[in-house]
Amino acid sequence: MTIEARPRPHAVVVTIAVSAGFIAVMALAAIPAPLYPLYQRRLDLSLTALACVFAAYMVGVASALPLGGRLSDHYGRRVTLASGGAAAGAATVLFLATPALAGLVTARLLSGMAVGLVSLAATTQLLDLWPSRIGASRSVGETVATLANLGGIGVGAVAGSLALGLSSSPLSVPYRIYAIVLAGFGTAAVLATDGQRRRVGSGSTPRASARSVRARHELRVACLGAFTVFATLGYFSSLAPVFLAGQHAEVTSVLPALVIAGPFVASAVVQTSVVNVEGSPTVLGLVLVPLGLVVTTASLAASQTWTFVAGAVVAGAGCGVVFRRSLRRVSVLSAGAERGSLTSRFLLAGYLGPIVPIVVLGVVADLVTPLTASGLFAAGIGVCCALLLADLRRTPPRRRDADRPRANNQVTTRGTIQ
Repeated sequence: MTIEARPRPHAVVVTIAVSAGFIAVMALAAIPAPLYPLYQRRLDLSLTALACVFAAYMVGVASALPLGGRLSDHYGRRVTLASGGAAAGAATVLFLATPALAGLVTARLLSGMAVGLVSLAATTQLLDLWPSRIGASRSVGETVATLANLGGIGVGAVAGSLALGLSSSPLSVPYRIYAIVLAGFGTAAVLATDGQRRRVGSGSTPRASARSVRARHELRVACLGAFTVFATLGYFSSLAPVFLAGQHAEVTSVLPALVIAGPFVASAVVQTSVVNVEGSPTVLGLVLVPLGLVVTTASLAASQTWTFVAGAVVAGAGCGVVFRRSLRRVSVLSAGAERGSLTSRFLLAGYLGPIVPIVVLGVVADLVTPLTASGLFAAGIGVCCALLLADLRRTPPRRRDADRPRANNQVTTRGTIQ
């Protein structure tokens, strides 16, 4: 096992500040999710309209990532992070000021742009501080980035659910509190983030990895893994609580929080407890994701709320393994000046995951039943997991070991990630 060098105290301080800002912005992505049933009743929204509200958020993410990749590589992480923080602040103002469908869509679009910019800048900053090395069982940068990403969403889901259950103004109180948190943590993150401009000119030579067939394949597989994970988690943070509320008239405010936060918490636990995501753990993760979705679909049919929550947690645990392995592939494939652009492609594939599947899911649920739509979604995710499993079988461990570089133990862009 390769042991990373002991970091300077500065790296630890920057990691804490960047992670705090990362969590704050990611929380905004999940605060509205437990409130969707309330928005649906007050604004008289169909499931299709609700799915489009969620899709607006994902469109914001997808549109911000290509821009964020260029900003991050050319002008530094600080400019990208500050732009994302400004978008999050504008979204918060809209959530407070315009309790109508148009305002909700615009606010979700801006919050998606904030998440796209901040997740890219924060992830690349953390990977720069804690680079992955071939042979290392885990990278601090990968683990912290994933925990901040998923943990922030879990915090936001719990905050929205608490506001729904305890506040007389659940559509305004969480955003007022959030504005204060964002101002503090966001400022600290921007000040701590690397402001150095990268020198990436139009005449720069791409790394060998960008041109190799194997590296392109590795990137495609990593992107498919991200797509699968984000589509699954997007389902639990958008339509799943609405499906559950529609099937059970007496759903308390605690259940939506568990449905939304449970998968993310399970994923975070997996991130910190599983030492190596290669081989058997990856196979297990790819089995757990569709299995959890099958359990949730069966629970809808049997009207078993707590079994539904258990299935969501099982799927979330599998997502943790799949996402961490996918991020590790990208972390080793990218280094230096090109890290922002490759990370943006990876995150773009992930955030595209919920857009089409969730919108289609909402339309299908309106045309047929939520139960049928849930079953079709589980089948689609099962196909994605089967493709990822097939890729594992095509690349046996001995061949991956043979592809490892032998010298210097440096970050490299070739071969399969170990």
